[in-house]
Amino acid sequence: MIHFSYTGQGETLCGEPQLEADLEDGKLCEDCIKVMWKEQYRRNHLVKHKPEAPKAEAPKEPNFEPSWLYLSHYLEASE
Repeated sequence: MIHFSYTGQGETLCGEPQLEADLEDGKLCEDCIKVMWKEQYRRNHLVKHKPEAPKAEAPKEPNFEPSWLYLSHYLEASE
């Protein structure tokens, strides 16, 4: 029976050890599949309903007066 794990090593989703001899029959572990379905359901349905943190406001751009936009106006005012 083929078992699944999160990392591909170590403990499987159902808690049973993965043996090399188990890979030859090609059957999938029903308990591992149930755990995967539950996790996928949790990610798709339950995580979407989490309240989101309020987003920070974007910084406001400086307000330039139209008279100061040209270099000639700046030079006249600085004299």
